[in-house]
Amino acid sequence: MNCTGKVLENLGKNARVLIEQNACGECHACGLASMRQRGPVEVIALNKVGARKDDMVTLEFSGKKVLQASTILFFIPFCAFFLGFAFGYWFVWHPFGVYWRSLTAFIAGMTTLAASYALVRQLGKKYEDFQFVITGVGESGEPENTKSQPVIR
Repeated sequence: MNCTGKVLENLGKNARVLIEQNACGECHACGLASMRQRGPVEVIALNKVGARKDDMVTLEFSGKKVLQASTILFFIPFCAFFLGFAFGYWFVWHPFGVYWRSLTAFIAGMTTLAASYALVRQLGKKYEDFQFVITGVGESGEPENTKSQPVIR
């Protein structure tokens, strides 16, 4: 996923970049338009191309990393709840009797769900340093000529 921004400050290996709300055009797949406020967003980006202050740059970030983080955040707790519920439904209910089977299964599911967030927290630490990457300097991401061309059939 790509967007454009203006370098506010060069931080050596990184740069502080201002991304306008409409930097992605109409896509908004990255969710930048829905972050915090409805205005510009400042990010720290890996400066691979040596962009300097006031340069217009093209930024990229991986949809793959976003998908991996979403999987960790949602799939692991869902599986933990399901496994805990199944374990409670078929194995743990015996001491409490058949009348408490559903409640026992639900409590076991909620317990494993709560425990799964410790795993989510540990696995999520590798996404804390997630950064945008500057891939081009002086590129606005928009075509130079915005006039519409006639379609020849």
